[in-house]
Amino acid sequence: GYPAERMAGLGYVGFAADMYGEAKLVSTPKEAGELAGANRAEKAAMGRRRAKLAYDAVTALPFVDKERVAVLGFCFGGTMSLELAWSGVPVKGAISFHGHPTAPQEGDSWTSDVLILHGADDPFVPAEMLADFESALRAKKGEYEIVSYSGAVHSFTDPGVDKHGLEGAKYDERAATRAFARCEAFLAERFAR
Repeated sequence: GYPAERMAGLGYVGFAADMYGEAKLVSTPKEAGELAGANRAEKAAMGRRRAKLAYDAVTALPFVDKERVAVLGFCFGGTMSLELAWSGVPVKGAISFHGHPTAPQEGDSWTSDVLILHGADDPFVPAEMLADFESALRAKKGEYEIVSYSGAVHSFTDPGVDKHGLEGAKYDERAATRAFARCEAFLAERFAR
């Protein structure tokens, strides 16, 4: 994975948000799916509220530069990173690692740069879905980049995913290494501005 500790090791302030609420922890993909689904209801209103609360908490810290904040997440967290970007919260960038590609909705205020890191063979996000997503982003004329990793499927950054035996999800060290490097370059570029 790419925990907050790794971000701190790069010199950033790392902050892990409680997106499920009430400090719930999960141990199976089924549990995670159920809790994530609750956050995607009502066009992701619940998830957006929780992501905004996390943003407010981290930007209230006295040692955080409010002009240099980015959000990133994996799978559901990646989706919520995009949702926060679409909501107009002033982040420098939003990064989604193998998240569900939700596009901005009518009335959204997209202001941040977006990086989508995707497994090219992810059965949960087939090529047609990704193409529709990119078409929606092009229509909104925001700054985005989509990187697809050949042979990679869902959860390709998570070395612990294989133990669950989830069809269509598998760790891919090559893709994960490249995705993390792209993420780090993206952040360095945005924060240098």
